[in-house]
Amino acid sequence: MSDNVTSIEDRAAAQTNNGTNATEMKKIVADADRELTAVEAQMDELRAKRKEIRARVKGAGMALKRFDFTRKLRDLDQEDRNAHIAEIRLCAEALGIGEQGDLFPQAAE
Repeated sequence: MSDNVTSIEDRAAAQTNNGTNATEMKKIVADADRELTAVEAQMDELRAKRKEIRARVKGAGMALKRFDFTRKLRDLDQEDRNAHIAEIRLCAEALGIGEQGDLFPQAAE
């Protein structure tokens, strides 16, 4: 081996600025892997639970996009939520959405 080639432990120790030696680094990596594996398993369980809950909403006949949009509105503060809803109404009126047509259009003439 040449002088400029070092062991993995030496390189790992040289790369750490906080003085962690290779043995400590290995422990940190192994612990982090174990913790992340557990957290990722919990995340998978939570994703499955979320999917079940959303399926109930969809099964009740609610479009999930509208459900999600409404939940986002809920998260806004009251002033922002009111402004957002007012702007939606204004846009809907401008586009003729939600208006009820005349029952007898000829009678209106």
